[in-house]
Amino acid sequence: MTYIENSTATPAAIRAAAPSNPMANGQPGITAAEVKKRWEDGTRSVSRLIGHYRENCAFDAGDQWVSWKRSTNQLQDMPRDDERVRATVNRMISARRTVMAKLHRRPLVFEVVPSKADDATVTAANLSESIIGACARKHDFESIRERADLSAWLGGTAALCVEWDTTAGQQLGMLESGVPYGTGEVRVTSSAINEIAFPPGCKDARTALWWIRAVVMPTAEAKERYRMEVEPAANAKSDSTFTRTSTQAEPAGDAPSEKSCIVYTYQERPTHSTPGQIATVIGGEVVAGPFPWYYPFSDHLPVAVIKESAIEDHWAGMTVVSSAVNLQQLLNLSVSGISEHVKLAGNARLVMSAQAAELIEQLTDLPGEVIPVAPGDGVEPHWIAPPQLPNWLTEEINLLQRQMDDILGHQEISRGASPDNIESGVGLSILAEQADTPLAQWAKNSGRAWGFAASDILALYAKFVTEPRQARIDEPGMRSWHIEWTGADLMDQTEATVPTEAVTPRSRAAMQAMAVKLWELGMTKDPKLVAKLGDFPDQSAFLEALDPDYAKAERENHDLAIGQYPEPADFDDHAKHITCHNVFRKTLRYEQLPEATRKAVDDHVLAHENLSNQELATQAQSIPPFDQSAQAHQPPGSPGGPPVEPGFQVPATDQQPAPTSPLEQGGTGTPPSEAPMGPAGEQMLNPTAAPQGAEL
Repeated sequence: MTYIENSTATPAAIRAAAPSNPMANGQPGITAAEVKKRWEDGTRSVSRLIGHYRENCAFDAGDQWVSWKRSTNQLQDMPRDDERVRATVNRMISARRTVMAKLHRRPLVFEVVPSKADDATVTAANLSESIIGACARKHDFESIRERADLSAWLGGTAALCVEWDTTAGQQLGMLESGVPYGTGEVRVTSSAINEIAFPPGCKDARTALWWIRAVVMPTAEAKERYRMEVEPAANAKSDSTFTRTSTQAEPAGDAPSEKSCIVYTYQERPTHSTPGQIATVIGGEVVAGPFPWYYPFSDHLPVAVIKESAIEDHWAGMTVVSSAVNLQQLLNLSVSGISEHVKLAGNARLVMSAQAAELIEQLTDLPGEVIPVAPGDGVEPHWIAPPQLPNWLTEEINLLQRQMDDILGHQEISRGASPDNIESGVGLSILAEQADTPLAQWAKNSGRAWGFAASDILALYAKFVTEPRQARIDEPGMRSWHIEWTGADLMDQTEATVPTEAVTPRSRAAMQAMAVKLWELGMTKDPKLVAKLGDFPDQSAFLEALDPDYAKAERENHDLAIGQYPEPADFDDHAKHITCHNVFRKTLRYEQLPEATRKAVDDHVLAHENLSNQELATQAQSIPPFDQSAQAHQPPGSPGGPPVEPGFQVPATDQQPAPTSPLEQGGTGTPPSEAPMGPAGEQMLNPTAAPQGAEL
């Protein structure tokens, strides 16, 4: 993980980056009325999707007795009868939690592939990859990702916007307009379907000619941010795109307050006939701009759209949540009907004669209600059993729940429950993979959008960072290091991507089972590979405890790759270090290192080999020399004698060989290892047959 430390920048560079009014250059700027008109045209073309989004937001928040009225473009309550039960069984919130947890199981990972194979380009690509990782941590991309995916889940569409904020960073001074300026920094925001607008009929949002982003902001904050003389009018309540109704109270956090206004940001990219411009509008006034187009690209807008489910030939997407709304309403109605039955007909009542009315007060407070009857009707006191509901009614609720789960991708396996007929681990893994499959396309689309946003961020850094900045690079289990960089150091290596496998949901239990199986079958003996395949938590600590030498060799690989040169130690297991370093020398990362760095890695491996050879030589010298003179007095082939040469025949003798075992000697059969030792240390195989003169 990384973060950027701001450095100093010259005022001239900031003034060059700060936009100026194109009207001064003779170019006509857009007016507030034109921005408002384009906003209305753009939102009208997706009014049905905005309606679904507002309705889905209400259902997700538990406000499920509402409906969207297309005639008024407002969310309204259904007619209410206080005597009727209106139950809410919110299954949409549980499905949303499960889906979000699967999508965000692993953090974003960015890659920058070099456009050329030379060392300078490869080094610049590696630097760009480190810088975008720094930006991800500094600006908390994971929180922005969660908000964007939630907007896509509820509305089918979310947008990531990248801007350059000249007021951010270290403050350096004031512009002539009175606006403070600093070193500058990127700003990444996410917007929902009701907060963005594109030209009607647009098919690709990124290549559209213009787009508008609307933000609801307190009037006091708008006055301060845009240096307005008076607070703008509170117009957020009057826009049906952001409000539920104009007369009904809003749920907490669901709509703008009374003192809020709408801030419109208009961005138009350059074409062959227009220079491009950026303007901010509040009410009927252009409060900032129009500014000229300051982005270093003109073929696309600085926006990337995330879609939950794509719509053919349309810039926006749709969501499966809209299809589950009607089922959620039916489920609420069914549960409400059963609740009314329990309320009105669920009590056991007692029928007895009216003549026994004076005994009613003497009865105990058993559950039930006493119902007197007319005298002489011959009715014996008895209990009236509550009517039983038909089975199809309760089964209807189960059917609605299963249908909702199928639509929302919230099956039993996702909730941690296994089907009755599936018991094997392989079967459960297959079901878990099938449950995650519907999210794969959404995750892939989200990764592509974040890759576009990262590319725009790097392009802005390459243009506006003219003075050196310091960045500290942190990786789990590795030593931190600092780098100094400017925009020129990136060398136009600004095309970033998010690997598909880094965002695609996968079952961690299935991955760990597969990794353990590979280890048991002997297909791999690499603990790092097992930890990586199994997606083990805290892999660096796991590897450190399992094999400290391998972990140390991994740290040495990391240090060598960043330009540091650790020396091999005498206490290292040189064989393990050489194996780990050779694996590193076969990776793409090693091939992309500069030639000098690759030579340093090779020299480090050679040093380990030299130390290993020295250890072997020292061990060989510590072995005592073999006494060949004693061997010469023994016959060839005998114990302790020289080996038999080829073609040599041992001469036959009449003398029988000496017994070599206790049984051949007629002893008790005591094994040599258990025989007692003589005074000189030699084993006595049979103490009872000791020679004369020996003391037993």
